[in-house]
Amino acid sequence: MNNNNIKYERDILFLDLEFYVPKKDRDMHQYSLTVNPTKPDHFLIGGVFTRYTPNKDDINRLELNNYWIWDYQNEKELLSAIYRCFISSWEHQKNKNGLELDICGIGISKFDIPALYIRCVMNNVDKSENLFDIFLKTHQIDLSNVAIPFIDDQPQLHPVSANRIYRKLEINKVKTTGGINVWEMYDNKEYSKIKERTMGEVRDCVIIFNRFSNSILKDKKFSVRQK
Repeated sequence: MNNNNIKYERDILFLDLEFYVPKKDRDMHQYSLTVNPTKPDHFLIGGVFTRYTPNKDDINRLELNNYWIWDYQNEKELLSAIYRCFISSWEHQKNKNGLELDICGIGISKFDIPALYIRCVMNNVDKSENLFDIFLKTHQIDLSNVAIPFIDDQPQLHPVSANRIYRKLEINKVKTTGGINVWEMYDNKEYSKIKERTMGEVRDCVIIFNRFSNSILKDKKFSVRQK
């Protein structure tokens, strides 16, 4: 079946963020997520963004936009640049007669987008109501949730980790332990490694999105009919 049978009217903004957790907090195991953006010293290191239209754009020619704290004076300037990226994406979509901004990533509804909102509020990037409109009124395609019906050995509905998604789709991925490797890379000033890893994860998100969407939208694999 030809992929062009599926028509998309708007672009999707793919993203992946990296946050820093100080050494004193890295052994906290009360929750599965160690980072807490409400803590002043749990700051945004940066992230990668790309705008992609499924079945139209060439996945091998993605324009990856990097935003990293070492390229700015402070976190507020970094957050302001990412905020402008979102505003630009909203305007781009509205110019195409679209009233929604679709964004995509792994775990973005649980962490990335709420964390951006929190850090922007804490750093007085803009009024909270404006920040809410730009970040939290997006349509979030969280691949952790999209992946749920594809995991055969999962006994109940539950978001799927990035590592399980990679294993299920047999996508090669550099072995990591959550954000720990990134924290250590940042401590060691290995900025190029952080950048390369994150760009790779955004490319992977586009691949994962295409694999899932082709299965769901083309093959009509899932049914809500009661058995």
